[in-house]
Amino acid sequence: MVGTTERPEEPVKLGYQPALDGLRAVAVSAVLLFHLGASWMPGGYLGVSVFFTLSGFLITTLLLRERVVTGRIDSRAFYTRRLRRLMPASLLTIAGVCVLIGIGTIADTSSLRREVLGALFQVENWVSLLGGKSYAQLFQSPSPVAHFWSLAIEEQFYWLWPPVVAGLLVWSLRGEVPLRRATWALCGLFVLFSLSVPLTRVLWSADAVYFASWTRFAEILAGGALAAFVALRNPPAWVRWFAFPSLAAIVALCVVTPSGRGWAYEGGLPLFALLSVLLILSLQVAGPARSLLGTRPFVAVGKISFGLYLFHWPVFVVLDEARTGWSGLPLALLRMGVTVAITVTSYFLLEAPIRERRVLLAPRRLVATLGIAFAATAVLTFALVPVPTRRAAPAVLGAKGGKPAGATGQPAKAPTPIVAIFGDSVPAWLIEKAAPTFTRTDVVVANGAHEACDGMVDLPVGRDRRGGELRPPAVCRDWATAYPSVLRQAGRRADVGLLVIGTAPIVDHLVDGRWIGPCDGIDWYLRDVGERIAFLRRQGVRPVLTLPSWPGPNSRFIYPDDYTARTDCVRRAMAAFAVTQRVPVIDLAPEMCPEGRGASVCTPTKTDGVHVDEPYAGPVLNWLLDETLIAAKAKQPAST
Repeated sequence: MVGTTERPEEPVKLGYQPALDGLRAVAVSAVLLFHLGASWMPGGYLGVSVFFTLSGFLITTLLLRERVVTGRIDSRAFYTRRLRRLMPASLLTIAGVCVLIGIGTIADTSSLRREVLGALFQVENWVSLLGGKSYAQLFQSPSPVAHFWSLAIEEQFYWLWPPVVAGLLVWSLRGEVPLRRATWALCGLFVLFSLSVPLTRVLWSADAVYFASWTRFAEILAGGALAAFVALRNPPAWVRWFAFPSLAAIVALCVVTPSGRGWAYEGGLPLFALLSVLLILSLQVAGPARSLLGTRPFVAVGKISFGLYLFHWPVFVVLDEARTGWSGLPLALLRMGVTVAITVTSYFLLEAPIRERRVLLAPRRLVATLGIAFAATAVLTFALVPVPTRRAAPAVLGAKGGKPAGATGQPAKAPTPIVAIFGDSVPAWLIEKAAPTFTRTDVVVANGAHEACDGMVDLPVGRDRRGGELRPPAVCRDWATAYPSVLRQAGRRADVGLLVIGTAPIVDHLVDGRWIGPCDGIDWYLRDVGERIAFLRRQGVRPVLTLPSWPGPNSRFIYPDDYTARTDCVRRAMAAFAVTQRVPVIDLAPEMCPEGRGASVCTPTKTDGVHVDEPYAGPVLNWLLDETLIAAKAKQPAST
């Protein structure tokens, strides 16, 4: 109405608690160390759970206090405060990612536009979950906005939260003891959503436990229930003695919890949230832990923790080992230096002025400005993040159907040899990236490679260096039926079946109820390889094996720290096996790492250390085909 003033955005302020900023510092440090690849922090992802619980506590406390003081909850003011807090830095991050994609610094992937839009519209968790990123996609081109999944969950929760709290308060304040009903109701909601975690694990997947909105709502609700309890009664002084034990337990679990499996995904995340609840509760009373976390270093990091979380991942994606030539501590320091510089600049020039109302004071002007910025970022996304043109690797490369290469009217030549290549994403990637420039007429390539399948063998569950599960897709079970279709091209049978043995055997696998590494023996793996060799021979196809090279220096993200020694064990076992099977062998090491074992410089690869950079795909594939043709013509090795 004309002449009226706008309602204040923040009629009630929450008393500042420096120790809670210190807790933010601990949580974000765990996440950063995890993403830096610190082997001693495999459970650093639990820092996100701390953020969830702390956010639930603070937001719910503010809503409760507003209702008690003013008699109402102003939802419009609540959402305006959320806009001030989150949108400026979020839009800056997304716009920056779009620019980096536009200038070619970040390579596009088949899902990158979808993921950027998911981050913009606060649904990135569902984009990640329903998109079902494959092994190859995950490590070849990591998404610079993947970390927006946690922000999406928080915002999805808070779109629903004010009316829920308002309704609970209307019901609770009528009771004999104000807020008692609300406290018990929120505890009940926490239990209800906690029960969804193991059910989701059984009925869906471990990925759903991590990304689904309802499974993570439990952690936010734990903080909400604590807020109601603290509002109901003042915590007794003795709770301060729980601070150090609960803080130590949180840090210890970040150190010992594996990534991707174990208790956290079986229902443990809500239980971990209870540790955060205990710590937050103990920090409500003066004590040594509150004093420690309230010191300037902790508070300073905590104040910029949101920016550190937002900006760090795009920086880490851009400043990888392949682009910088650095690794280990120097790379970590470079990444953190750039992240901190961007974060501090954004905090003082953008976030703090808007959050503290030094600019855009009026709510309507704020909403209008951020709305325009949002629309501009959406336009930028469509303008700079192209619709992916990537297609699946072609089924056949080379002369059509393997027809003779002789010219018309000339004496008929021998048919062009057909090489059927079987393997995982490593040869599939080579074929896909080499296809646009493949002009050879002396060989036909029949593509039987499939990401994560390792030649279509039904691999057992593996685990990466952090304990995360490595599960082959269901299609990998069909190798016995997939081979025949690949081996027949235009009515002709392939001449050679090249089995590209990748790096799958390097990691541990769950075999007969126990985890087995390659140096413990890979008989279980070789039996399957032997079956494939026998099948090829029954079809009249000459089998050829490859010996895996050592993963390049980028590979520490997935492979254990002793991956070089593990590769040696695989190579020795495969070489001996090839002799007993009388199968010619191609050693990939001279081409991939010509300087030998432990070389710091190998053929440039993606972030997993095994998928070569695109400019090198053609040369590597041509070399492999040359070696295959030579090996296929060689005399059968003698059996020993």
